[in-house]
Amino acid sequence: MSTLGIRFKGTERLGEQHFSLLRSLGISKLEIFFGWDTGDKKEARQIALGAKNQGLEIVAVHGPSGKFSSAYDDGLTEEERSRAVKKAILMGEGALEMGASILVCHFGITDASEQSVRELLDYFKGTPLILGGENVGQAVSGLKESDDVADFIRFTAKIHSDRFGLVLDLGHARDSDGINPFIKKENACKTVTLCKQWLIHVHLHDCVNGGNVDHYPPFDGDIQWLEIFRALHDMQYAGAFMFEPVYEGYDSQHAATKNVLEKVGSFPKKLMSRIT
Repeated sequence: MSTLGIRFKGTERLGEQHFSLLRSLGISKLEIFFGWDTGDKKEARQIALGAKNQGLEIVAVHGPSGKFSSAYDDGLTEEERSRAVKKAILMGEGALEMGASILVCHFGITDASEQSVRELLDYFKGTPLILGGENVGQAVSGLKESDDVADFIRFTAKIHSDRFGLVLDLGHARDSDGINPFIKKENACKTVTLCKQWLIHVHLHDCVNGGNVDHYPPFDGDIQWLEIFRALHDMQYAGAFMFEPVYEGYDSQHAATKNVLEKVGSFPKKLMSRIT
């Protein structure tokens, strides 16, 4: 579960009360998004201890959304790119303090993206931290990249490092027809299977409105969950099943969303009940 699904009140920070609730729902692995000061290593260590006390493993940290790529309408300056890399370094150091093995970023797939990734790989050389590049394109962000998963696979292959891999986000992908492949039974399994060699992490959430509104809890939308999990099983995916729905009332599009954490916790039983 990503902490994107936890609604924090005011200046509330991630703590044992959250870990206890998640564990009671059967959730055992976390990706840290909201709920911490990215520059505070002491707080990172406290989060790690609190999670451990409740039997939770911190698997990943979602890094900054800074400009690593040149694919923006207003382009990219070296100052902006350097600032994004420095922010990622801070968050990567925090991830190491928390015992996380993956730092997820929206790197993009341009030459500037490659430069940013290689600088971070050099910085974290000799540590257990792995960098994950998420497939984020123009359909869901200001980043005017491709929405085709195959293009992110090619970029990952170009980096060709055992410390860099693909983070597959179900809600962000689009085929050439502009439709999310994971809502189409015939394409869901095929698209996951394409990632086999490079896949290190997944962001799982449902989509509504024909795949155009994402970050819903599982089984609340159109995602072909059985096809996706069959593909992950067949390719012997060994990473975490990381769910990334937003919390109740996150914005107007999610105003009616209910019981987000409970729906993530109950996902395994619901999935298995649908297997025939």
